[in-house]
Amino acid sequence: MGVINVFAVGFILGKYPEYYWILVYVKSFYCLGFVWHWRWSDAGGVRLMYMIELCWVVKHIFLVYMTAVSLSALGLISNDFVFSTSHYAFKIYWGLANGPLAFAALSLGNSMVFHNKPNLASCFIHLTPCSFTWALRWYHDRFIEKWPGLININDPNHSDQPFLDILIPAMIFYMIWWVPHTLYMVSKGRYLGESDEMINKYG
Repeated sequence: MGVINVFAVGFILGKYPEYYWILVYVKSFYCLGFVWHWRWSDAGGVRLMYMIELCWVVKHIFLVYMTAVSLSALGLISNDFVFSTSHYAFKIYWGLANGPLAFAALSLGNSMVFHNKPNLASCFIHLTPCSFTWALRWYHDRFIEKWPGLININDPNHSDQPFLDILIPAMIFYMIWWVPHTLYMVSKGRYLGESDEMINKYG
């Protein structure tokens, strides 16, 4: 499955980048579903608390938002919410994907071990956001042509937005996550014990 995934990503991202978001959306259900089942089954579910780490929180919110995008694309719900929020959502996701998530892929030593599902899931949540935003960045015109009126994102090839327009929204999101996360780790998380591997690396 890992080898098929590599070929599928390479082919769709290179040949049909306007469809890449669909592949990422479908894979999100599989990877997140597997991780939830794996961590729930392991050690009585105590390792589910890993899901409060930034990378997993971002991926879950991404899945919820892309569900709204998918339903809008199918015409099952009104597109007002997606169209009105997509411009700001893209800035947040771009900043996080190419910032802390990309850095985590390097700092955590992610590797493409095809027979190791947990490792593949970790690679997925850290690397896929980069390729997803890359596809929207460099193939914006093809995406808009295929899915007209679905999202409201300025064409990056004809935009003079400053760097802070992406950094500030991403930092606001990060701080909204970081404050309650830190309070939890200081008040309770640190007492769970290193033997249970529950000391959060990002705390």
